[in-house]
Amino acid sequence: MQKHTKTLLALTIAILTWSSSFVFIRLCLHSYSPGNLALFRYLIVSVTMLFFYLKLPKRTKPTLKQFIQLFFLGFFGIGLYMIALNYGEITVTASISSFIIGMNPVVAMLFAMLFFNEKISVKRWLGVGISVIGLIIIAAATFHKATLNIGIVYLLFAVVCAGVYNVGQKPLLSTFHPIEVAAISAWTGTLVMLIFTPSLIHQIPHASWQATTSVAYLGVIPGAIGYAAWSYAMQSEIPASKVVLSLYILPLFTTLIGWLMLGEMPATMELVGGCVALLGALAATRF
Repeated sequence: MQKHTKTLLALTIAILTWSSSFVFIRLCLHSYSPGNLALFRYLIVSVTMLFFYLKLPKRTKPTLKQFIQLFFLGFFGIGLYMIALNYGEITVTASISSFIIGMNPVVAMLFAMLFFNEKISVKRWLGVGISVIGLIIIAAATFHKATLNIGIVYLLFAVVCAGVYNVGQKPLLSTFHPIEVAAISAWTGTLVMLIFTPSLIHQIPHASWQATTSVAYLGVIPGAIGYAAWSYAMQSEIPASKVVLSLYILPLFTTLIGWLMLGEMPATMELVGGCVALLGALAATRF
C-alpha cells in the first residue's frame, strides 16, 4: 500500500471513529450518568494511553510547573470537558452536539489572543460573528415553551474547556511529545473524576450490556485507535494545516451515523444553524 493511501486511510479511521463517539455517548447515557460515563470511559483510555506512552523511545520528566500545567489541562480539557459534553448530550442530539463542539478552534483562537497576544484579522472576527449567528439559530430552533435547551449551555461550557486544552498544550508541545501531553492529561483528568467511583461501581451491574460495550468502544476505538491514526496522519507528507481541515467534516459523519444508529435527524433549522456555525469556525481559523 502506498504511503499516501495509508495516510488517507489513517485520516478516514480517525474522522469516522471520532464522529461515532458522539453517537455512542448517547447510547451510553441510557444506562450511565454523565459523571460515571466520563470516569468509566477515561479509565479505559488511561490504560490504552499507557501502552502508547511506554512505547515512546524517549520520555520527558515534567518539572513541578509543567506538571501543574498538565494537571490543569487534564482538569479542564478532560475532566470538566467530558462531564459537560455528557450532560449536554442528554438533551441535544449527537449531530448538533458535534456541530457545537466543532467550534472549539474559535474559542482556542480567542484564548490565544488573550494569553499569547496573537493578532486576529478582521476576516477572522467576521468568522467568529458568523459562528455566533449559527449558535443563535440553533438556540432558537431548540427554544421550546420559552425555555432554552440546557444541554446547549453544557455544550458551550465544554467548548470553552476544549479551547483551554488546545491553547494550554501549545507551550508544552515544544518540550513534550504529543502522546506525552495526551497521556498525562488523560491520567490527571481521570484522577479528578475518581469522585464518581462509588456510584460507578453501583451502576455497572445494573447497566445494559449494550451500554457497557459502548463505553469500552469509546475508550478503545476513538480514544486509542482514533488518536493513533490521527497522529500518523499528522506526521505524514500531507501538510498539517490540510489534515486539520478534515475535522470540519466530522459533524457531517456524526449526523449520518446518528441517523443510521439512533434514527436521529435534527430539525432543518438546527442543521442550518450547525452548518453556519461550522462555516464561521472554518473562516475564523483559516484566514
